[in-house]
Amino acid sequence: MKKLFRFCIVAILLLGATIAVCEFFYLNRSVSAEEIEKAKVNIIHKTAFAIIADGKEVCYFSDYDTSDSSFVGVTQNLDSAFTTVALKGVWVNSSSLYPSANGMLLTLDETAVKDSIIDVISTDTRSFVEKNIARMQSKIEFNTSIKSELDYYLRCHSIYDNEYGAVANYSYSVKDDTEHLSSMVNLFESMLNNASSIKIEKVNLFYANINRNGNKESNTELYSFKKVSPSLSPFTDHILLGDVSATPVILECEELSSTPEGYSTLSTPVYKDNDFSFLAEVDYFILKRKMKQMLEENNIPLKHLVLKEFTDNDSLYYGTSTDLNGNIYVGKMTEAGVPCGYGVMNYANGDRYEGEWADSVRNGSGFLVSKGDIVKAGEWKGNKYKGEKMTHDDKRVYGIDISRYQHEIGRKKYPINWRNLRITSLGNQHNSSVSGFVDFPVRFVYIKSTQSTSIKSAYYMQDAKDARKNGFLCGAYHFFSTKTSGKAQAEYFLSNTQILSGDMPPVLDVEPTDKEIVANGGEEAMFNKMREWLSIVEKRVGKRPILYVSQTFIKTYLVKAPDLCKNYQVWIARYNSYRPDVKLLFWQLTPYGRVEGIHGNVDINVFNGYDEQFDESVFGAVMN
Repeated sequence: MKKLFRFCIVAILLLGATIAVCEFFYLNRSVSAEEIEKAKVNIIHKTAFAIIADGKEVCYFSDYDTSDSSFVGVTQNLDSAFTTVALKGVWVNSSSLYPSANGMLLTLDETAVKDSIIDVISTDTRSFVEKNIARMQSKIEFNTSIKSELDYYLRCHSIYDNEYGAVANYSYSVKDDTEHLSSMVNLFESMLNNASSIKIEKVNLFYANINRNGNKESNTELYSFKKVSPSLSPFTDHILLGDVSATPVILECEELSSTPEGYSTLSTPVYKDNDFSFLAEVDYFILKRKMKQMLEENNIPLKHLVLKEFTDNDSLYYGTSTDLNGNIYVGKMTEAGVPCGYGVMNYANGDRYEGEWADSVRNGSGFLVSKGDIVKAGEWKGNKYKGEKMTHDDKRVYGIDISRYQHEIGRKKYPINWRNLRITSLGNQHNSSVSGFVDFPVRFVYIKSTQSTSIKSAYYMQDAKDARKNGFLCGAYHFFSTKTSGKAQAEYFLSNTQILSGDMPPVLDVEPTDKEIVANGGEEAMFNKMREWLSIVEKRVGKRPILYVSQTFIKTYLVKAPDLCKNYQVWIARYNSYRPDVKLLFWQLTPYGRVEGIHGNVDINVFNGYDEQFDESVFGAVMN
């Protein structure tokens, strides 16, 4: 009996030693690439954060920006908050002695570093929610500012303008964003007022595409996995794969109790000194490592770069890059992340440019939106805005302004044939911008009436009478002088001008030289004289006057009189192919136009909009 007992003991020891030797060699053997490939599974990892009030999930966010304590991508829809990454995983044995995966996968979780977000916010969750309310309210205010500029652009343009579609799409997105932010502010404020406890939890979802019939190439099904408790996992610390930090994790699927047919399982990568170097070959981590190395080795001034798609037709990539200043670019680019082709730059200060790029500068067609500035849509060159070229056609509203120079050429005098007025030329600078050929009707006529306090046009009364008789909208303008008071000039204009109820608003033509301004009291004295004329004329005729000035005058002088800019519409004289880049009612685009029925050159003007806005803009409230 004792011999049998000793025999059994020896047999058990020998068996144990044999198993230990076999396990040692099995666990330390080299795993071939073929074995790893047969064990691989495509994994989808989704992460988000839930804000929980009194035990109920109220809303979600996708990330946290440490620079301003803001929740990124806040939403009430969990699916919208998810950040999704496509990875690879491998089936692993739950035991080195029993080669079956039992539904377990090994993969890498790069988002584990985000767990620290919960620790940060949990120190005082309410204060972080309050900070985000303030941030969202600030963004709403910003959106409201740029939305007014986008609306102004859309009122003055149509689908016939090159950038209209892109600007309209962005305007819709700003509107949607503002409505979303407003709803989230209301939700956050209600949560702060009514919830006794608020906390943050991370939402982790893992899915794998698996075929249970042995064919890995087709007919895959999506299975849900969850992380195994850390106590059941042989590893918990993060590792570095090149320069990418990640945490190895074991995933388990309750629906799978064994390794699906057609797949193999691995043990060595799990238990051999936590060696996960083979996972460095996972595509996602290769891409992350290569991008970081490329940025550093080539001294590229970016802190983040993702190339998503290669475009064969122009040898460019499509992707996202973030520079060291926090400017985020999305669009076509070179392999080094240099904007090239069409893309969108969201600047850290809130500005946004959408359009064409060349070697990292705005070049070509595009539009820029900035707080407190008009939409700059049109042509860009070397990062500078050249301007917008208006397409001229019969859908626009044109008019002319005349004085004695349309009656007197040299010593000869000519009548105007009011029955046959048609615009036949816009001047040489605008020929390339004409759709079709120039044969436009004259919608309105402005006629010079007076100048200063001693000059009146000998042709004004008859021209005004003939213009009205032939169905033209008629208006009168006064040529301003810095030498005399605004009141005296207003009285002189009113006493020599007939303004009927159906006429266009009167115009104050302001064209002083710099020397004239200085010689007659300076800028403020000039502004006061202008205000006096405008106020008196408006009260007397019941129509708010229009200011006729050059773009240079606006940017040099009128910007110093914000009340004039706000209260009065402007008629801009700019004689080149680009539309003035200020808010305006009329653009005098050339002094060298031609009109059938008038001898010589004629000033041609175009309304900044289309026919459907004309009456409201000219006779209605001031456009802000």
